Amino acid sequence: NLVENIGFVGKDPRQPALHFERMYRDNQWTTGTVAVSAISALDIAMWDIKGQEVGKPVYELFGGPTFDGRVPVYCHVPAGATREEFADNISSALDRGYRVMKTWKNERSRAGAVIAVFMERLTGIAALLILGFIGGVIGWWLDGDWLSRWIVIFGLAGGAVTLIAGIVLAKTGAIYKLLQSPRCPGVVRTTFEHLADYRAKPGESAEVMAVSFGFHFLTIAWWWLLIAAVGAHLPLYHLVVVLAILSIVTILPLSINGIGLVDGSFIYLAGLYGVEYEQGLTIMLLLRALMIPISLIGAWYYLREKKDQHVRD
Repeated sequence: NLVENIGFVGKDPRQPALHFERMYRDNQWTTGTVAVSAISALDIAMWDIKGQEVGKPVYELFGGPTFDGRVPVYCHVPAGATREEFADNISSALDRGYRVMKTWKNERSRAGAVIAVFMERLTGIAALLILGFIGGVIGWWLDGDWLSRWIVIFGLAGGAVTLIAGIVLAKTGAIYKLLQSPRCPGVVRTTFEHLADYRAKPGESAEVMAVSFGFHFLTIAWWWLLIAAVGAHLPLYHLVVVLAILSIVTILPLSINGIGLVDGSFIYLAGLYGVEYEQGLTIMLLLRALMIPISLIGAWYYLREKKDQHVRD
């Protein structure tokens, strides 16, 4: 029944890693002696077929003989809360004689990384767009400039379209149908599954979003100080409008992380609010110059952490 239910009939048994992922993902078996034994039995049988095909003992496929000349049934190693805990779990398994270990490094973990990066970018851009919309309302009210007016118009239109699209997708179940389609990539399906993690912990999600907003407040302050340093004048509510537009320019697939495109866009947009060309150019040069030592400091901390981790390993 197990072989039939997971669709093994007619499949190539010489792809044990692929079939293991399917067993694990499609059946959601994560714990339990019977479940682990069933999966292990099928997996070991497939590795034996793989070894017969290439004419080598199974243990050679895993890098060489173990302490007793046999490949023990592999164990699942919990990732742990920290890298140190993960390393301790691996060391413990090695001490027990295991040489083949499996941890949470599969399609679902890749989807988790994708959704984490996506949510970080989405939250950051949303923070700047919201602040830019507020700045646009203030700028339109106080100065009546056309750029602030269009920011407000596009903001209202974008919010309305997003709301309507969300309601339609929820009512029609279009997303659910897409995820159930056999043509839907597994990483896309599991990415949407990870969204439930954010809904399940609204408090922690709100804290992360608050950190993102705080970070962008500091970013705005940094830009404002750079503008003041060159003697230019750009009201704060106009600055957030400019930065909101730059956040969109950055993600356009026209340059590497917006380099060059962002510089020119800032000089042009700031010029609409009275910042002279030379001042705008100086601001961007200062920004790029300051990024060099900041990046070097970050690289130093990263390499030091990697070195410490290597020593612990």
